[in-house]
Amino acid sequence: MISSRCFQKLLLVGLTVVLTLAFSVSAGALSAHTSAGSPQFNSRVSGKVTDAEGNPLVGVKVVITMVLQDPDRPFEPVEMITGNDGVYFARNVRTAHARITANLEGYEPFTLERELRGGPNRIDIVMQPPEIPEEVIRATAAGEAYGLGVAAYEAGNYEEAIGHMEEARSNIDDNEQNSDALAAIAQNIAGSYLALARYEEAVAAIQEWLKHAPNSADARLALSQAYTELGDEEAAAVEMEAALATGAEDPESHYNMGMMMVDSGDVEGGIAEMEMAVQLRPVFPLAHKNLGYVYARTQEYQKAIDHFELFLEQDPDSPEAADVQQFIDALRSMIG
Repeated sequence: MISSRCFQKLLLVGLTVVLTLAFSVSAGALSAHTSAGSPQFNSRVSGKVTDAEGNPLVGVKVVITMVLQDPDRPFEPVEMITGNDGVYFARNVRTAHARITANLEGYEPFTLERELRGGPNRIDIVMQPPEIPEEVIRATAAGEAYGLGVAAYEAGNYEEAIGHMEEARSNIDDNEQNSDALAAIAQNIAGSYLALARYEEAVAAIQEWLKHAPNSADARLALSQAYTELGDEEAAAVEMEAALATGAEDPESHYNMGMMMVDSGDVEGGIAEMEMAVQLRPVFPLAHKNLGYVYARTQEYQKAIDHFELFLEQDPDSPEAADVQQFIDALRSMIG
């Protein structure tokens, strides 16, 4: 029979063994818990990248990065490129707070932050086209309207041209930076009104033109023409003088002045202006043709022939080529 003292000793040894085992189990459990709390790489991230209409986007660069990095265990970004189906997929991604970005030319960059959990993480991405600044939208509308206006003018559709030009002007701010564009628009509108024989409206449009291009000889000439058609010869003469006073050096202005001067009876002055035009621009078939007619009018037949031949040389496919050649033959027979 075991004495009470021996029993106590055995009990003490047993408790020591139990406590030792318990401590060993707790330490093991603690070690396992610590391992489980360290960074894990068991997330899978996938999704589909589409545009606003749901169409898959090809070639999108999708990147996954960690928002907070552990210096001792850095996580390299995961980069993917979407295929024809617009799908991306990444495995073995760290379960942490991540940033997902997507980039494709022609679309606004996409950014999303998400806490990634273990297992699958579905993150679909919808990419939007870039926002176009209001000034760019207006400038584009103005350019398109102006192009339509020029085409309508050249086709002889003057009412339509005016409408397009007014639309273009409504999309352009009235400031010094836009002076050239506004002057060109006003010039087209003025030319359309002149062609429609709406001379009072033409005067208003030309004055708008001069506001943006005060030194334009062509604007002064157009105003002189409008005043002439309205019967105000005095105002027409003033504008003609103003046009001459600009000292314009561009061939078109000299040509226009020359034609108007001839029409108003100053043939000699008109010839001088037109000769200046072809001196500044030797290849100017329209000016050569009309110089030929003016010289024929003044009975300077050889000069007329010379300019007509330059016209045919520079514009051999002109619909007027045959008539001009007949005129040359007639002049030569007159010279003898």
